[in-house]
Amino acid sequence: MLPAENKEEDRARNYVWRLIKGRLRSEQEIKQKLNFKKYAPPVIVKTVSYFKGLDYINDVEFAN
Repeated sequence: MLPAENKEEDRARNYVWRLIKGRLRSEQEIKQKLNFKKYAPPVIVKTVSYFKGLDYINDVEFAN
């Protein structure tokens, strides 16, 4: 992994932590917000996968 990509992933993760700190968010909402911030598509995929793996992005729980 390139250092610049790693830094972008770190920034994306930090951004998502701030987003989910206040309330749960849907996967689509997270993707839209990351896209709006101009993160690269591979970084968005990795970041969403990371948070799904931690169960912080869970659309079933979000819908309830």
